[in-house]
Amino acid sequence: MDRNEIKHLRIKQLAVVNGAMITVLLLFSAIIRFAPGSFAYFTLAFAILSFIYAVVALVKKDSPKSIIPLFEKVAAYEREKLGDGWYKQRKAVIVCYFIIGCNLLASSFSSWNNSSIENIQPDTFFMGVISILTLGMVNLLMLFHNRKIDHSTKEDLKGYTWKSTLIAAAVGIAVVTLLIVFTIHYIFSGI
Repeated sequence: MDRNEIKHLRIKQLAVVNGAMITVLLLFSAIIRFAPGSFAYFTLAFAILSFIYAVVALVKKDSPKSIIPLFEKVAAYEREKLGDGWYKQRKAVIVCYFIIGCNLLASSFSSWNNSSIENIQPDTFFMGVISILTLGMVNLLMLFHNRKIDHSTKEDLKGYTWKSTLIAAAVGIAVVTLLIVFTIHYIFSGI
Protein backbone atom coordinates (compact mmCIF):
# COMPACT_ATOMS: atom_id res chain seq x y z
CA MET A 1 0.00 0.00 0.00
CA ASP A 2 1.19 3.51 -0.75
CA ARG A 3 1.14 6.39 1.77
CA ASN A 4 -2.10 7.95 0.44
CA GLU A 5 -3.97 4.66 0.56
CA ILE A 6 -2.77 4.03 4.13
CA LYS A 7 -3.76 7.58 5.15
CA HIS A 8 -7.30 7.14 3.75
CA LEU A 9 -7.55 3.71 5.40
CA ARG A 10 -6.60 5.17 8.79
CA ILE A 11 -9.04 8.08 8.45
CA LYS A 12 -11.87 5.65 7.65
CA GLN A 13 -10.80 3.44 10.57
CA LEU A 14 -10.92 6.39 13.00
CA ALA A 15 -14.32 7.46 11.65
CA VAL A 16 -15.84 3.97 11.98
CA VAL A 17 -14.39 3.36 15.46
CA ASN A 18 -15.53 6.78 16.71
CA GLY A 19 -18.98 6.35 15.16
CA ALA A 20 -19.37 2.97 16.83
CA MET A 21 -18.13 4.27 20.19
CA ILE A 22 -20.40 7.32 20.11
CA THR A 23 -23.36 5.09 19.25
CA VAL A 24 -22.58 2.73 22.13
CA LEU A 25 -22.05 5.61 24.58
CA LEU A 26 -25.34 7.23 23.55
CA LEU A 27 -27.11 3.89 23.85
CA PHE A 28 -25.58 3.31 27.28
CA SER A 29 -26.59 6.81 28.44
CA ALA A 30 -30.14 6.40 27.13
CA ILE A 31 -30.60 3.00 28.75
CA ILE A 32 -29.26 4.13 32.11
CA ARG A 33 -31.31 7.34 31.96
CA PHE A 34 -34.65 6.05 30.66
CA ALA A 35 -34.82 2.41 31.72
CA PRO A 36 -34.48 2.25 35.51
CA GLY A 37 -33.49 -1.13 36.83
CA SER A 38 -31.65 -2.06 33.64
CA PHE A 39 -28.02 -1.67 34.79
CA ALA A 40 -27.57 -5.37 35.58
CA TYR A 41 -29.07 -6.44 32.26
CA PHE A 42 -27.01 -3.92 30.35
CA THR A 43 -23.70 -5.00 31.89
CA LEU A 44 -24.68 -8.64 31.39
CA ALA A 45 -25.33 -7.96 27.69
CA PHE A 46 -21.92 -6.28 27.33
CA ALA A 47 -20.25 -9.18 29.15
CA ILE A 48 -21.83 -11.64 26.74
CA LEU A 49 -20.77 -9.51 23.73
CA SER A 50 -17.23 -9.36 25.09
CA PHE A 51 -17.09 -13.15 25.49
CA ILE A 52 -18.56 -13.65 21.99
CA TYR A 53 -15.93 -11.36 20.48
CA ALA A 54 -13.13 -13.21 22.29
CA VAL A 55 -14.46 -16.65 21.24
CA VAL A 56 -14.89 -15.54 17.61
CA ALA A 57 -11.32 -14.20 17.63
CA LEU A 58 -10.12 -17.54 19.04
CA VAL A 59 -11.99 -19.48 16.36
CA LYS A 60 -10.65 -17.22 13.59
CA LYS A 61 -7.16 -17.92 14.88
CA ASP A 62 -4.71 -15.99 12.72
CA SER A 63 -7.11 -14.83 10.03
CA PRO A 64 -7.57 -11.08 9.51
CA LYS A 65 -11.15 -11.70 8.31
CA SER A 66 -13.80 -9.34 9.67
CA ILE A 67 -17.48 -8.59 9.17
CA ILE A 68 -16.47 -5.02 8.33
CA PRO A 69 -14.25 -5.03 5.19
CA LEU A 70 -12.37 -1.93 6.37
CA PHE A 71 -11.17 -3.73 9.51
CA GLU A 72 -10.11 -6.68 7.36
CA LYS A 73 -7.90 -4.37 5.27
CA VAL A 74 -6.42 -2.79 8.40
CA ALA A 75 -5.72 -6.20 9.94
CA ALA A 76 -4.08 -7.51 6.76
CA TYR A 77 -1.91 -4.38 6.52
CA GLU A 78 -0.87 -4.55 10.18
CA ARG A 79 -0.20 -8.31 9.97
CA GLU A 80 2.15 -7.66 7.08
CA LYS A 81 3.96 -4.85 8.96
CA LEU A 82 4.12 -6.51 12.40
CA GLY A 83 4.81 -10.10 11.35
CA ASP A 84 4.90 -12.34 14.44
CA GLY A 85 4.03 -9.37 16.65
CA TRP A 86 0.58 -9.23 15.07
CA TYR A 87 -0.23 -12.74 16.33
CA LYS A 88 0.97 -11.84 19.82
CA GLN A 89 -1.10 -8.68 19.73
CA ARG A 90 -4.23 -10.65 18.77
CA LYS A 91 -3.66 -13.01 21.70
CA ALA A 92 -3.31 -10.04 24.07
CA VAL A 93 -6.57 -8.55 22.74
CA ILE A 94 -8.39 -11.87 23.24
CA VAL A 95 -7.15 -12.06 26.84
CA CYS A 96 -8.25 -8.45 27.43
CA TYR A 97 -11.76 -9.18 26.13
CA PHE A 98 -12.03 -12.19 28.43
CA ILE A 99 -10.93 -10.04 31.39
CA ILE A 100 -13.39 -7.28 30.44
CA GLY A 101 -16.15 -9.88 30.08
CA CYS A 102 -15.40 -11.33 33.52
CA ASN A 103 -15.40 -7.85 35.11
CA LEU A 104 -18.70 -6.95 33.44
CA LEU A 105 -20.21 -10.28 34.48
CA ALA A 106 -19.14 -9.71 38.09
CA SER A 107 -20.54 -6.17 37.95
CA SER A 108 -23.82 -7.47 36.58
CA PHE A 109 -24.20 -10.13 39.26
CA SER A 110 -23.20 -7.76 42.07
CA SER A 111 -25.81 -5.21 41.00
CA TRP A 112 -28.57 -7.73 40.25
CA ASN A 113 -30.59 -7.19 43.44
CA ASN A 114 -28.87 -4.05 44.67
CA SER A 115 -31.50 -1.31 44.65
CA SER A 116 -28.98 1.46 45.33
CA ILE A 117 -27.11 0.62 42.11
CA GLU A 118 -30.28 0.00 40.11
CA ASN A 119 -31.68 3.44 40.92
CA ILE A 120 -28.58 5.38 39.87
CA GLN A 121 -29.52 8.28 37.62
CA PRO A 122 -26.28 9.97 36.50
CA ASP A 123 -26.70 13.46 35.13
CA THR A 124 -25.74 14.69 31.68
CA PHE A 125 -22.54 16.44 32.84
CA PHE A 126 -21.17 13.30 34.47
CA MET A 127 -21.98 11.09 31.47
CA GLY A 128 -20.49 13.71 29.14
CA VAL A 129 -17.18 13.84 31.04
CA ILE A 130 -16.92 10.04 31.12
CA SER A 131 -17.73 9.83 27.40
CA ILE A 132 -15.18 12.49 26.46
CA LEU A 133 -12.48 10.81 28.55
CA THR A 134 -13.23 7.44 26.98
CA LEU A 135 -13.24 8.80 23.43
CA GLY A 136 -10.07 10.77 24.08
CA MET A 137 -8.19 7.80 25.50
CA VAL A 138 -9.18 5.45 22.69
CA ASN A 139 -8.36 8.01 19.99
CA LEU A 140 -5.02 8.91 21.54
CA LEU A 141 -3.94 5.27 21.84
CA MET A 142 -5.15 4.53 18.31
CA LEU A 143 -3.31 7.53 16.84
CA PHE A 144 -0.05 6.56 18.56
CA HIS A 145 -0.46 2.95 17.42
CA ASN A 146 -1.26 3.91 13.83
CA ARG A 147 1.58 6.42 13.64
CA LYS A 148 4.12 3.91 14.97
CA ILE A 149 3.06 1.19 12.54
CA ASP A 150 2.68 3.45 9.52
CA HIS A 151 6.05 5.20 9.93
CA SER A 152 8.19 2.22 10.93
CA THR A 153 9.86 -0.61 9.11
CA LYS A 154 9.47 -4.26 10.09
CA GLU A 155 12.83 -4.10 11.86
CA ASP A 156 11.76 -1.03 13.86
CA LEU A 157 8.65 -2.87 15.03
CA LYS A 158 10.49 -5.75 16.70
CA GLY A 159 9.31 -5.83 20.33
CA TYR A 160 6.61 -3.24 19.62
CA THR A 161 3.75 -5.54 20.65
CA TRP A 162 5.17 -6.10 24.12
CA LYS A 163 5.85 -2.38 24.63
CA SER A 164 2.46 -1.29 23.29
CA THR A 165 0.64 -3.80 25.52
CA LEU A 166 2.47 -2.47 28.60
CA ILE A 167 1.75 1.15 27.61
CA ALA A 168 -1.94 0.38 26.98
CA ALA A 169 -2.18 -1.35 30.38
CA ALA A 170 -0.50 1.59 32.13
CA VAL A 171 -2.75 4.12 30.38
CA GLY A 172 -5.80 1.99 31.17
CA ILE A 173 -4.90 1.81 34.86
CA ALA A 174 -4.25 5.56 34.96
CA VAL A 175 -7.56 6.37 33.27
CA VAL A 176 -9.53 3.98 35.50
CA THR A 177 -7.88 5.55 38.56
CA LEU A 178 -8.74 9.02 37.26
CA LEU A 179 -12.33 7.95 36.62
CA ILE A 180 -12.65 6.49 40.11
CA VAL A 181 -11.23 9.65 41.72
CA PHE A 182 -13.47 11.85 39.56
CA THR A 183 -16.54 9.73 40.36
CA ILE A 184 -15.86 9.76 44.12
CA HIS A 185 -15.23 13.53 44.07
CA TYR A 186 -18.36 14.11 41.98
CA ILE A 187 -20.53 12.00 44.29
CA PHE A 188 -19.28 13.63 47.50
CA SER A 189 -19.35 17.17 46.12
CA GLY A 190 -23.01 16.68 45.17
CA ILE A 191 -24.04 15.70 48.71
